[in-house]
Amino acid sequence: MDEQDPELLNQIIKVLEENRRTEWVDVHNMKIQQFGAHLHIDAHITLPWYYSFRDAHNEMEKMILLLAENINRSIEFNFHMDDCKPISCPICQIAECPVREKDFEKRVTWTPENVTNTEKHTAE
Repeated sequence: MDEQDPELLNQIIKVLEENRRTEWVDVHNMKIQQFGAHLHIDAHITLPWYYSFRDAHNEMEKMILLLAENINRSIEFNFHMDDCKPISCPICQIAECPVREKDFEKRVTWTPENVTNTEKHTAE
């Protein structure tokens, strides 16, 4: 049976929020599946569009290692890397972004409610 585990989701989001890196513009469309003691985490991570594939992969790996070190479960990850779009500029905290098209407006705090949404976050 599919059942939500709000405590587990809260724990994962708390780890991400407390250890958030500036380069991680957004995390959304997160889904967690449990197979016995094993977890499968699927999510989208928005990174600067101008990153090389290697840079983007390294940032994704940092997030994966962070979760693996802080969640006391066996975890398999499937992260989809999204490139940032101009709609991300108002929430992007990269102060020296060489291609910023819009001013920074606010930092979006990641919560279980907004990280599980399918759409990228915006300042609205």
